[in-house]
Amino acid sequence: MQLRISENHLIPNPTITKPVDCELLLQADHRYFDKDGYELNFQERLFHKNSGVVIDEGHLFHTANHVTWFYDKEESQNKLVLDHSTQNMRWNYTGAAREQIKELAVHKPSLNKLLGVVQKWGIDFSLDYVYTGHCL
Repeated sequence: MQLRISENHLIPNPTITKPVDCELLLQADHRYFDKDGYELNFQERLFHKNSGVVIDEGHLFHTANHVTWFYDKEESQNKLVLDHSTQNMRWNYTGAAREQIKELAVHKPSLNKLLGVVQKWGIDFSLDYVYTGHCL
């Protein structure tokens, strides 16, 4: 196993300030809001994509700002196996983006959920020991 660290890094102040197209935001699905984790619903995805935030690094069916942290250059399949290692960030909304959310929440109250989002950071690291017939 050759463990390497990616060039990705945690951002000290993950804040979205750019507003998005009002019609797209009003039409975007508000369901599946993740108040505790890092997953992004369709409303949030609009803001993140518009601000250039990486949310499409392929981690199964998860859409969030989670980027590779460590990786195994050899992609080992025996002994120590790095399943995944990511840095995770949750971005809040300030400035023009926050004002837009407040204004449009009059027409679509579910947007108020976005006003409660707070910045947070996390890591997700899974290292397994794989040997004949077993995995720990």
